[in-house]
Amino acid sequence: MRQLFRVLFCVALVLGTLGGFAGAQDLRPLGTDMGTLLTGFGESIMPNLQQNVLSDDGIGAASMGKSRFFVALEGGATFGSPGLLAPLAQSPTPFQLIDVNGLITNFVTDPTASSYISKIESMGYFPYPDTKVVVGVKPAYGIEIIGTFAILPQGLTDFATGLASLGSAGIQLSTLSASLHVRKVLIEDAGGFPAVSVGAGYAYTSFHAGYTLPNQTQTISGGYTLTYGGPITLDSRLNTAGVDLTLSKRFLVFTPFVQVSPWYQWSTFTGSMDLSGVTLTSGGVPVAGVILPTSPAITLSLNNLSFVVSGGVEVNLGGFALVPAGSFDLSNKNFSANLSTRFQF
Repeated sequence: MRQLFRVLFCVALVLGTLGGFAGAQDLRPLGTDMGTLLTGFGESIMPNLQQNVLSDDGIGAASMGKSRFFVALEGGATFGSPGLLAPLAQSPTPFQLIDVNGLITNFVTDPTASSYISKIESMGYFPYPDTKVVVGVKPAYGIEIIGTFAILPQGLTDFATGLASLGSAGIQLSTLSASLHVRKVLIEDAGGFPAVSVGAGYAYTSFHAGYTLPNQTQTISGGYTLTYGGPITLDSRLNTAGVDLTLSKRFLVFTPFVQVSPWYQWSTFTGSMDLSGVTLTSGGVPVAGVILPTSPAITLSLNNLSFVVSGGVEVNLGGFALVPAGSFDLSNKNFSANLSTRFQF
């Protein structure tokens, strides 16, 4: 009996030691953490990109009036909630292994940029800037056709990062969006009656971003040093279709307007990160027998109906109009602010 007890005790001791040894070196939670991060990015990116492409089309008035053609340049931003930093700002943290604060500190070394990120975290919004070229025509019978187009090629991103001495950071960013909007003017602006129009449209957006995360180093349980980094890739494709109702009334050179638009979105997002370069060391010596993480690759889809309310005022100066506008998505509580300059003929 005493001999059997000794054998069982030794077996339990060995199993306990192996269990603690394996647990201390099981790096699979790192892959789970990065998957959580990618999922948070996707859930934030998709609805914000949708509102970005719909936020402004260069004209706020319900009718082009006597004009038959216009071209406009638009710029602005959508302020998404909770934003790209939501996965990092959650409390309690959803991460099991990575040091989130250390990750942010290492990623952002410039004090101004670090302060900017802190302000974004406190506000809970992240800005998505956009610029568009808009063309509108009014062929006949009160029909108006409006098209928008925007593109950010990778070559322009490379040029900008080169000027900022960030060319070696491996930054990838390219976007393309286009929309077509057809509307019918039901009532022209005349006398005491406002202009009223109804319309329908479709928009497509593609988004690609990539970044090579520099090696991050942190100490984990057991005194081990964990080092990880690698390429991160984010891709999204969005399709949006919907209808709208617009009312506007001109007073001298000012034309206030309001628009209500239900839009349906179907989109996909894919995100991945290469974790093949993960290492675990102890005293500078690589640790053997490490259970390495798999590189996460996630795919998300979004199918939702959004109600967007837009408004602003046009300042009409003959063949030129200045259009400050804003929109609010009642579904996800995001808002946009835009400014257009329109030349009409």
